[in-house]
Amino acid sequence: MENDDDDLDDDGDNEAWSPLDEPVEALRDERFGEALFLLDATLMANVLPEPARARALGMRAQALLGLGQLDRAKEGLVHALRAARALGDADGVTQLRGLNQTIYAALAHKSEQTRLAAEEAKLLEASLESLLETAQSPHERVMALIRKANQAADLHTPDVPLARRAVAEADALSEGIREQVLARLCLARACPEEAERWLADARDRADEADEPNLVGAVASAARAMGVRLAERVF
Repeated sequence: MENDDDDLDDDGDNEAWSPLDEPVEALRDERFGEALFLLDATLMANVLPEPARARALGMRAQALLGLGQLDRAKEGLVHALRAARALGDADGVTQLRGLNQTIYAALAHKSEQTRLAAEEAKLLEASLESLLETAQSPHERVMALIRKANQAADLHTPDVPLARRAVAEADALSEGIREQVLARLCLARACPEEAERWLADARDRADEADEPNLVGAVASAARAMGVRLAERVF
C-alpha cells in the first residue's frame, strides 16, 4: 500500500510540472516568442509548486535571451536565481550561472557592436581628406578609401576612380591581402560591368592566402551582386 501512495505522489508531482511541457518544447525548437507567452501565462496563473516556478523563471530568462531582449533577460535571471537559492537548489543555481554568463557575454557583444557602429558612423561623416590626414598607417589610408568608396555605392552614386585608387594603394601594401581583397570587392560594386573580373581576382587572392573569412566575404558579395563565378581549375 505504501508503494501505491508513492506512485500517487509521483503522479501528482508530474501533473504539477506539466504546464512546463509546452514551453520546454518551444524553447527546444527555438520558438522563443511562443515560449515566453506560455511561461508568462503559467506564471500569472500561479499554479506551479515553488521548484517548478523557479525553473519557469529561468526558462523565461532563456526565452528573453533568445529574443535578443538582453536587459529583460538579465532582470529575469535575477528573480530565477533568487528563487533557486531560496529553495537550496544547488544544481539549478549552477545552471542559471551558466545562463548568466551567456547573457553577459551577449550584452558585452552588443555594447562592442554599438561602439563599432558609432565609430563607423563618424568615419562615414568625415571627409575623405580628413580621414587620409589622420590615418596613422598606409593600411588605415587604404581602409579609408574603401569605406568612402563603399559609402558612395551605398548612396547609389558609385565613385569608380576612388575605388580604383583603393585597389592601387592596397596593391602597394606589403602584407595587405585583406585590404587587397576588400578593395576589389569595393571596385566590383562601383563598376558592375567589371564585377566578375574583380570578384574572381578577389577570390583568387583570398584562396591563396588561405583566409576563410575573406573567401566567405567574396562569396557573399558575389551572391549579393548576382554574379556566378566560374569554377576554378586546379
